[in-house]
Amino acid sequence: MCRTLFQDQFNNNSIIIIININIRCQNYDGGFGPYPGVESHGGYSLCASASVAILDCFECIDMDRFLVSSTNTRNERYKAKRRI
Repeated sequence: MCRTLFQDQFNNNSIIIIININIRCQNYDGGFGPYPGVESHGGYSLCASASVAILDCFECIDMDRFLVSSTNTRNERYKAKRRI
């Protein structure tokens, strides 16, 4: 997305492509992976949610699943630290 912005090639077609990539990379758990079907990762989820925010297209992804995924990941880390 950034490369497209810096090359001044940002148009409606680019927006559609970026949104479609985000939709395909969202996994069953609500997070985002680097490619469709690949395990979710916090870094990719952050970048995907940032691109959705920049494009103002929150309705394009499943925000409910994304928020649950983000919250669960954080809670699980906290629980793991407390057990140690």
